[in-house]
Amino acid sequence: MVKRISPLLAALIVPGVMYFSAIGNASAQVNTHLFRISAANSETHPQNQGGFKFAELLEKKSGGKMKAKMFSNGALGNDGQSMAALQGGSLDMMIGTLNNFGGTVKETLALEFPFLFKSADEADFIMDGPIGKKIKDKMAEKGIVDLAFFELGFRHFHTRKGAPIKTADDFNGKKLRVQTTAVYIDLVNGLGANAVPMGFNETYTALEQGTIDGMSNPLINMVDGKFYEVSPNLAITNHVYQPSFLGMSKRLYDKLTADERKIIEEAATEAGVYQRKLSRDVAAKSLDQLKAKGVTVTVLPPAELDKMRDRLKPVIEKHTQQIGPEFVGEMMSELQKYRSAHK
Repeated sequence: MVKRISPLLAALIVPGVMYFSAIGNASAQVNTHLFRISAANSETHPQNQGGFKFAELLEKKSGGKMKAKMFSNGALGNDGQSMAALQGGSLDMMIGTLNNFGGTVKETLALEFPFLFKSADEADFIMDGPIGKKIKDKMAEKGIVDLAFFELGFRHFHTRKGAPIKTADDFNGKKLRVQTTAVYIDLVNGLGANAVPMGFNETYTALEQGTIDGMSNPLINMVDGKFYEVSPNLAITNHVYQPSFLGMSKRLYDKLTADERKIIEEAATEAGVYQRKLSRDVAAKSLDQLKAKGVTVTVLPPAELDKMRDRLKPVIEKHTQQIGPEFVGEMMSELQKYRSAHK
């Protein structure tokens, strides 16, 4: 659960607290809107469920005047296409992963540093604090209003039959799919594997055909995408935390009235709390589901994880310089504040 939250968020999630949205005011300026939300995952995925919750809250808070429609399974394009459309103003909203924004907002790449977070609580502290605010401000400068941080959760490696990862040395020579971000490519290569950049929708077939030996995913994605059918080995590594977001085109946002923005922001804030909790609840169940499907699960020992960390230190050092030592230093300082207060 979120450890440090704003007064607004506290008011929204404390049972019995009453709040009044702009629609309750007779003079509120709320017009009729239907927003399209692009999302890459399936309708049942926790990310998309966060979008459905937002749509439900938006309609309720606006008295039915403002509605949102989800387009799942990449029906309106993949993350990269949707981001470009959002920036250009031809798409209203999207749910996507932050690392896909790394090409235009380099600070988002710091969030996928290997072994950055030890827990979801640490991630919440950073995403809901000054660092998250700075990233939102940077995204707004590039045409996207980050309404709420969602999450995919912690990533793990899963591999084809006969190619399990049980030690740090088992990464050597394996062809592993990566997202097309510089940090993740260097991360996989730094472990001794061969990074293969590839779109997410191509990965099931690539695993099935042996084009790649494996990839990494949150547990939710492994279940949702039925990857257990083509990669029955799972190595629990928690090597990267994957934040995502509910975003809106700034061109559209700037055209809305203050009352409309207030309603949208309230609905998004509540949906973010709902989505992160749902994501963690589903992840906790996913491991048992994967075991039931016959997946062999290996929890890498601390000594092997330490070897992975040592191999990846140069990756962190390299990208700290590229992202900006000042920003990374501030992020690590904030993280240390949390750890000092929660020893």
